[in-house]
Amino acid sequence: MLTYTTEKHIVFCPDFRIFSIRCVEEISKYLSNQKKENQSKQVVIDMSKVQSLTAEFFDLIKENSQEIVLINTNAEILAILNLTGYDKKLKLFVTSIDMEEDKRELRNRKFRIV
Repeated sequence: MLTYTTEKHIVFCPDFRIFSIRCVEEISKYLSNQKKENQSKQVVIDMSKVQSLTAEFFDLIKENSQEIVLINTNAEILAILNLTGYDKKLKLFVTSIDMEEDKRELRNRKFRIV
């Protein structure tokens, strides 16, 4: 998994079509280290290559007290997050530019499942 940091964020870019347990382990390891070192960078996951989610992804969101940011999320995953209610526990942005500026967050999303 590729990672890069900005002034306020650490961005994880999974290279897998399925958000697997390996991705969750790497992010969880970073989060536990961050708590030990008292750092304050916000965790961002670039979902541009991810097509499917696993139960471990939802466990990561549920167990994490820090709000996670998702960027470049496809419509199917947005619909799943909305149906499960996990979209309320995340910040969602369309692009990394929106995330860096902390503007144009996806809010009040209304999805229709056809």
